Amino acid sequence: MLRSPFFYFFIVLFLFSCEEKKIINPKTESIRKEALILRNKAIENIDKQNFNTAFYQFNKSKKLYETIKDSANISYILIRIAEIHMINGDYYGSKEIVTEALPYIKKKGVYTASVNNMLGVGDKELSLYVDALFYYKLAANEHTDPVLKLGSIQNMAAVYIQQKKYDKAIVILDSVSNKISETKTQLKGKSTRLDNLGYAYFKNGMDEKGLQLMNEGLQIRKETNDNYGSIESYLHLADYYSKRNVQKSDENAL
Repeated sequence: MLRSPFFYFFIVLFLFSCEEKKIINPKTESIRKEALILRNKAIENIDKQNFNTAFYQFNKSKKLYETIKDSANISYILIRIAEIHMINGDYYGSKEIVTEALPYIKKKGVYTASVNNMLGVGDKELSLYVDALFYYKLAANEHTDPVLKLGSIQNMAAVYIQQKKYDKAIVILDSVSNKISETKTQLKGKSTRLDNLGYAYFKNGMDEKGLQLMNEGLQIRKETNDNYGSIESYLHLADYYSKRNVQKSDENAL
């Protein structure tokens, strides 16, 4: 299974836009504050990979936001809950929940792009590659932020690898090689790019270059404590060593 960098490109940039500008009503302000506290705690827990706690806090926050009809935060939380489902391998559930966010989104932009991006990820993991590419292209076109756009473009490359269209994947991943900065969040996206690019080179017959890039990606994932992404790195390395060093392949697969 080839991991898409879907989590790392839209999460932080979402936060600045999910506070709707409304006239403060003293009767609802206490609810809004409680909902915000729960939402922010959930964000902290999902970043710490405490997914069950984050799931619980997001749901409590969503119910509070529903009472004051805060559509921006409701849609944001639904997308994050869908993310947790996806992390747990529930792709059907993730697609269902992220679709629930659409009625709360008032115009196209970062939210609709991220919904389409996640629908693309779900379809890719369900081996619906044509549908996945359709949603990724929609997401890339809707994103105005170049960093977010890169996430969807890289996800398209992951689909091409699954389709064994390695040349197409390499062209895409090479084209974005110098466009990802060194913040911690974007380093996770960079590690995914390096791992996928290395894997594409390896599957395309360029073993040495592929191994070097996969190891670079794994090193970044270790340095950023990206345990979830590291699983994908080890699976790729296990594939690489499967016909070269069976013992080393087994070690990476464990």
